[in-house]
Amino acid sequence: AVILPFEEPYFRRFGLDATFVGHPFVHHLRTTPPDPAERRRVRDLPGRKIVLMPGSRRHLVKALLPSQLRILRRLAEAAGPVSPLLAAWPPLKDELARLCRSAGYEPRIDALPTADGEIGILADQRSAALAEADLVLAASGTGTLEPAWYGRPMVVVYAASRWGYRLVARHLIKTPHLS
Repeated sequence: AVILPFEEPYFRRFGLDATFVGHPFVHHLRTTPPDPAERRRVRDLPGRKIVLMPGSRRHLVKALLPSQLRILRRLAEAAGPVSPLLAAWPPLKDELARLCRSAGYEPRIDALPTADGEIGILADQRSAALAEADLVLAASGTGTLEPAWYGRPMVVVYAASRWGYRLVARHLIKTPHLS
């Protein structure tokens, strides 16, 4: 059972029996497009629009968001101005704001950034932000379906211990693609 339409012919090419069954989140994306006015507001932000997606589980957000914020800062230093946006799950907005403050960003909950050093934490406008993103830093998981749906380039981030990777995973992982 595969959740994306392209997967069925892909796996069948290798002799694997695959049937496209769909995914409820993809159905949601198909039936609820982003508001055009919100897309324009995001599109009009200065610089590159970089969207962070640290996930929906509190422990993963705590593990991934600090790294994503460091990457965001380095991208801004290397590539020029960015408009940082954080695609949030509503119950985590306060936690996300706290983590952003501790990394030196001023959070704007449910609002777009208006000045350097601010980051927009968006729940309701997340689809507009993702549809207009120049780059998405996404936690591995179901959330990657959303930027993929909009055809946005993304870097998928995993929460793994450095020692676990060095001692075990690097010897077991033999695939060029992980997400």
